[in-house]
Amino acid sequence: IELKDIEYVDRVNFKADSPDYNKGENTLYIINTPYAYGSPEESSIEKYLEENFTEYNMQFQNDNISQTVLPLWISIVAVGIVLTILFIMSKSWFEPFLFMFTLGIAITINMGTNILMGTISDVSLSIAGILQLVLSMDYSIILLSRYRQEKEKNPDKYAAMKEAFKYAFLSIIGSSVTTIVGLLALTFMSFKIGADIGIVLAKGVLISMLAVFTILPCLILLFDNVITKTNKKEFNVPTKKLASFSYRARRVLTAVFIVLFASTAILQSRTPISYILADKKGEIAETFPPNKMLVLVYENKDEAAIVDIADHLAKDSKIKSTISYPSTIDKAYTSEELVDVIKEFDSGRAVDTESLDIIYYHYHKEGALPSMSLAEFLDFLNNHAIDNENFATHFDSASVTGINTLAKFANPTLLTTPVGTSATAEFFEIEEAKIQPVFVIYHGKQVEDRKMSLVTFTNFFVDGILTNPLYASQVDEATQTQMTNLNNLVNVAVAGTELQAAQMAALTGMTSENVTQLYNYKAMLIGAPVTAMSLPAFLQFVLDDVVPNPMFAGMFSEEAVAQLNGLQTIVNTAISGVELTPTQLSPLLGGVSAEQLDQLFIFYHGRDTSDKKMSPKAFVDELLSNPLLSSTLDETTTQQLTFAQSLINATIAEKKYTAAEMTTMLSSTGKTIDGEMLELLYLYYGSKVHSDATWTMKIADFLDYLNDTIFEDSRFDDFIDSETKAEVPVMQEELNENIETLKGPRYSRLIFSSSYEDESTETTAFLDDLTTRCKNKLSGDYYLVGDAAMVYEMQQTFDQELILISLLTAGAIFVVVALVFRSLIIPAILVLLVQCGVFITVCIAGIQGMAIYFLALLIVECILMGAMIDYAILFTNYYREKRQVFGKKSALRETYKDAIHTIMTSGSIIVIGVGIVGFCFDNPVIAQICIALATGAFCALVLVLFILPGLLSVFDRLIIRKPKEKL
Repeated sequence: IELKDIEYVDRVNFKADSPDYNKGENTLYIINTPYAYGSPEESSIEKYLEENFTEYNMQFQNDNISQTVLPLWISIVAVGIVLTILFIMSKSWFEPFLFMFTLGIAITINMGTNILMGTISDVSLSIAGILQLVLSMDYSIILLSRYRQEKEKNPDKYAAMKEAFKYAFLSIIGSSVTTIVGLLALTFMSFKIGADIGIVLAKGVLISMLAVFTILPCLILLFDNVITKTNKKEFNVPTKKLASFSYRARRVLTAVFIVLFASTAILQSRTPISYILADKKGEIAETFPPNKMLVLVYENKDEAAIVDIADHLAKDSKIKSTISYPSTIDKAYTSEELVDVIKEFDSGRAVDTESLDIIYYHYHKEGALPSMSLAEFLDFLNNHAIDNENFATHFDSASVTGINTLAKFANPTLLTTPVGTSATAEFFEIEEAKIQPVFVIYHGKQVEDRKMSLVTFTNFFVDGILTNPLYASQVDEATQTQMTNLNNLVNVAVAGTELQAAQMAALTGMTSENVTQLYNYKAMLIGAPVTAMSLPAFLQFVLDDVVPNPMFAGMFSEEAVAQLNGLQTIVNTAISGVELTPTQLSPLLGGVSAEQLDQLFIFYHGRDTSDKKMSPKAFVDELLSNPLLSSTLDETTTQQLTFAQSLINATIAEKKYTAAEMTTMLSSTGKTIDGEMLELLYLYYGSKVHSDATWTMKIADFLDYLNDTIFEDSRFDDFIDSETKAEVPVMQEELNENIETLKGPRYSRLIFSSSYEDESTETTAFLDDLTTRCKNKLSGDYYLVGDAAMVYEMQQTFDQELILISLLTAGAIFVVVALVFRSLIIPAILVLLVQCGVFITVCIAGIQGMAIYFLALLIVECILMGAMIDYAILFTNYYREKRQVFGKKSALRETYKDAIHTIMTSGSIIVIGVGIVGFCFDNPVIAQICIALATGAFCALVLVLFILPGLLSVFDRLIIRKPKEKL
């Protein structure tokens, strides 16, 4: 059986890939149950684990590992110690029973009257009884001790009790009132536990005082004979030397006190204060430290703002989880985020993210299908659908082969990217020789300013055009002959070749005789024989020297002169090497049009195809649109290229096809296509290409959409299995339960767990930031709940609270003592003395390298100031009384003698009785309170017995106000 199937188990937390649940060879499973600790149901789970998982090396425990109620055996030990001290210090074996009976009634009444408070804290419940006992014990001791003293003066027990009342009343009232006042000061704490402890204990002290004034006198009188018969030797505390020392060293002791008070006041301020105490860790917690829980309670109207706060928390690496209604259940999730949410419901479930994306697309497009271009369809089909197990079964190998054949026409980038002749031939499966003319013409056209020199043109014509049948077909025979002759002429002219008369006549169209005559004329002019001339020189001589000469007027007609001028222009143009456009060259050639020349220029400028490139689209467009080129194709090739051109143009134009249109198109290729499958493929395409990453759905909407729409659509049958369909209603039920947990009628909760310590500098900084965000973003009330939040709040307010409570306690007790003694100096001395005891207690913790618990500090402050001052009051009261009869030294001796027994008895009870509870009880809060209180009581006891006598002696004049001093 799995853990989650155990009876009474609500759920089991475990993440296989999380270090929070896996460390080394250890694995952690957290079992959750709605039943209380110690309940039959919770115990049943523990029993089942113990009996049925014995084959595993397993440990388990609940997280309620710290006791909150004081165990009976500790109470018995504490009471036994109190009785032992009373037996040792009392003068009768029977007296302790009277004290315990009286205070037992008072404690019972006090605990019973706690019902009037409704509820009390576990701290109050655990320590109220023992603290009431030890704090009130001195009242009984004072009364009985005074009764014994008065009975020695007057054997009449009634008269002795009357006198005992008279003299003890002031001490008991003063002691009890100061204790009550000190305890009630705790009610000024901002945390209710202060008022809880303060009221319970103050009520207990008041009831104890009333019991001492009512019940104990009756018991003493009733059992007076028994007390007498059970008298024993009293434990003697020698005080003579102590009294003598206190008097002789009174000034030194006063100085010591001043130094001690000042130094401890400074040192105690440097002792760190802790606001939370950790329970003892179990073995599991040692390996898997538990996360700390914090709860932010906020008004429902701030749900929108709480999402920002939750999102901010989620970015913190130490925040392990955040749960709130608006940030989880009511939050709209992207499909990626929803994957994690679904895994939270079932960590073992694999989530098909592609199916989830399709559902999101279907939801946000309200079922509408996208459209696709042929390129998009072929690309998506080839790169996505074939590899998807949900679509793969719909495509056989023949279909895949066909798709891969068409795939090259589905890439717009490939179709528009220029490539060389070899790649183009391979793409279209055409011989490369047939490819090159297309490249020549295409790239020749790309040259916008097409120019050539005359010599270059004629040479290209002879060497390039006439030797290429395709190019030569563009020029008639007459033009071919003309261009061949012109090529010869310009090459001779440019070369500057000296021509004989016959050669010159052939080039110029003149007769050989006329040329010879002109050579002779030239010779006559220069006085030297001329047998040959270059063509440029001859033409210039004829046109400059011969034609203007009347002697040769009959040799040249106007037509001949014009011909010679044209010839000279051609020669000069050739020699100059100037580049001409087809339009500029056409007049020189006569009979060759500019358009015809431009075609020849294109052949020239595109002639080198070695590094030229064309895109497949440009190639097929040029080939099919150019009559010269297309005329070279057979019918089959023309059809193939025309089909390829239509595919290319459709791909580049990105024509969009609906699913129905695409089905028709693909069917025309001879392939049978499932319409529903193609529609689902279109949805898949839409979810991959046209989905919006910001699209969101709430969990409830998602589950409802699954149940009501997707599960009813037959197209999704291959995507959604029956197990998922069965689980969705269960998830909907769990979701509704979680809503009730997180959201109430007015307030909601943001619950988050973290690895922050409850008390650390890092935690304080985190809560500073969180509090600031809450103040800025939340308009309503909000509350932080949790140990770390309590620590943070205490850190912000405790210093002021401590000062306030200390001042209130000291001030109130000062007033009470001042009223009792009708003096200002006495309460000042006593309050400062006990406050010094508090300082010393705090310093002891600091010296040990420990922090003092804030509640322990407050209780020590209030109880020491209220209770331990009783001993100082008692000692001072005796001193004032004795000074009416004795001098200072003798009065101190007599005071020690009468007061030491009561102080030592009551003080020992507090120190040892409370201390034993602190050392034996494993609850860290109660333990530190008791240990701190026992330590403080011991310090106060030492101060009262060793420092106070010296102070009383030094300030005797102010305390006694006697005109004379007796030695």
